[in-house]
Amino acid sequence: MSHVSKIIEKIAQFFFRTTRNVVLPSYLCSKTNKNNKIMENLKFKEFDPSKDDAGEITKEPGNYIVTIRDGKNLPGIGANVVYQLYNNQRVIYTGVATDRRNLYDRIRTKHLGNNAGQSTLRKSIGSLFEYTPIWRDKDPEKIKKNKKTKFNPVDEKKLTDWMKENLIFYYCENKDYEKFEIKLIEKLNPPINIEKNYNEVNRDFRKKLKELRNRKPNII
Repeated sequence: MSHVSKIIEKIAQFFFRTTRNVVLPSYLCSKTNKNNKIMENLKFKEFDPSKDDAGEITKEPGNYIVTIRDGKNLPGIGANVVYQLYNNQRVIYTGVATDRRNLYDRIRTKHLGNNAGQSTLRKSIGSLFEYTPIWRDKDPEKIKKNKKTKFNPVDEKKLTDWMKENLIFYYCENKDYEKFEIKLIEKLNPPINIEKNYNEVNRDFRKKLKELRNRKPNII
């Protein structure tokens, strides 16, 4: 663990004595000054699913950030969370959209659709709620091949409603989404980003979340 990470852990442990959710200044988790300028290079547009028209989301590739509204929290799983801020809101996730799966498709169709088997964000939040997983596909051969799961229709509907009421999306059209994805994860340390996230802060939370996400139905 780096010297900076040790300092952050000590600060977090101090706050954790009194609260589950902690917000630290973004610069504490930034690896380089270059990373601090990411937000200057990327111009994000806000999408509030509780009121905005999803049809306005561009159908181009790019990056997006997901934050949780003030006064709202992720479901508790017995692991503390240290948040970074974007637009004065706590960041929980960042993702990419490609030419094939553009920003509209990722945000509106996948994340706010009713199938957690097509969205890491949905799957993670549903897992935090400890919804019971079911197989995404009906074909036994597909199940054996990809082992993808989702939640039952009632839980999927509850999940969509919760996301619309609690989350805000920020998206940015660009062609260098893979490069910026790594930098955004390094800078913002979103707790729901498990892959490509090597930050010691929130490691226990990510470990617990991964265990919840990996639950499978009993029978294939």
